[in-house]
Amino acid sequence: MPDAAAKVRMAMLAAVCGLFVWSGFWLLRECLVRYHLWGFDLGFRHSEIACAHEGIDPFDIWNRTVVSDRFRGWNRPDKPAEPPDGRLKVHAYPAWHMAPCWWYGSVPWWLCASLMGLLYACSLVWSARWCVLRLAAAPGHPAENALFLLALYLHPLGGICLTMNYGLLLLGTILLMGEALDRGRDALAGVLYSVVLFKPQIGLLLALPLLVGRRFKTLAVTASVCLAETLFASWKLGKPPWELLLQIPAIGAPYAKGFYAEMAGLVAGNAGPLVAMAAFAALASAGCWLVRKAPAAWMRFVPALAVAPFWTYSQPHDWLVTLPCSMGLLLHRDRHPRLYGGLVFLVAAWGAMLFASAMHRYFPFQKTLLGVSHLAILLACCVVVVAEARREPPPGPKEMEERHET
Repeated sequence: MPDAAAKVRMAMLAAVCGLFVWSGFWLLRECLVRYHLWGFDLGFRHSEIACAHEGIDPFDIWNRTVVSDRFRGWNRPDKPAEPPDGRLKVHAYPAWHMAPCWWYGSVPWWLCASLMGLLYACSLVWSARWCVLRLAAAPGHPAENALFLLALYLHPLGGICLTMNYGLLLLGTILLMGEALDRGRDALAGVLYSVVLFKPQIGLLLALPLLVGRRFKTLAVTASVCLAETLFASWKLGKPPWELLLQIPAIGAPYAKGFYAEMAGLVAGNAGPLVAMAAFAALASAGCWLVRKAPAAWMRFVPALAVAPFWTYSQPHDWLVTLPCSMGLLLHRDRHPRLYGGLVFLVAAWGAMLFASAMHRYFPFQKTLLGVSHLAILLACCVVVVAEARREPPPGPKEMEERHET
């Protein structure tokens, strides 16, 4: 039975989860009833591939080289306002995204959403199983550990259900990639890594643990797959592949302006985003070096994933990929009881502020407090993983399965 302190922590975490459930239903109702909008992020992808099926580079609509009423996306805040029936924007992804998702343009939207929803469900089941196997070996009360994870990841999971963003797919792929590396299947890990690179703002950081771990075969397979997919897009769009690759920084440039990039801009001016990106990349590199000998691949991913929401553009529905950071803390919470107890209070405060933002309730310094507290939570989890990575090897995949069965 949990003690009195554990019951207090569980009550706080349960309250945060309840707030997120309430805001999730409220936002879903607002989108469906008021705006008649759902799954708009996947709608971007569907519209993007529809452009490519007609030989139109979606980037050319995004930057208005091509103007067409046939392809419309959600209004981008970095572009001038237009009439409700004149949104001529398509949110482009990297060229290597086209080949594996080419089928989008051959099916209607409802079928595309249904099939992708099924894939998301499979990713959720696999990710939940991954968590259950590890929580079974974690100290503390299982319900408290589960509530800790839900308090951190229920909000991004709800955002994914609302927008049909790739975040859940990326989480499942990252966890599968770790399993493949642990089992010596470097080529399979390379193919999975090419899927993670659908979102370069997350995927590029995972090159760091692969480099320091000398997983050159995985990186070579990834580069080969992405190159082949880019050549496919080049053939379909009639553009040289290097031109498609050079689009990537331009696609993400308007959104590489997070809180820390803004703070760096006060010192470095227009170079602020680059300074912030370099600082976080250096921090991730140092962490990956410290955990390079950790026996479990997912632990070697933690330093890169911990800074993923901050080093460049990252929306809340992308935060789901940081789940291994929190799992690393829960597996060793008994060795860091004060840190864990303090983080529970910080998670509760962060959750309350995030709930206020979701409900459009704003107060002074809210953005600053949200950004700083979220980074503090993830870096604290990362520090625990770095400290414990070499002390005691965590159970491998087979040992986890055996523990779960018993």
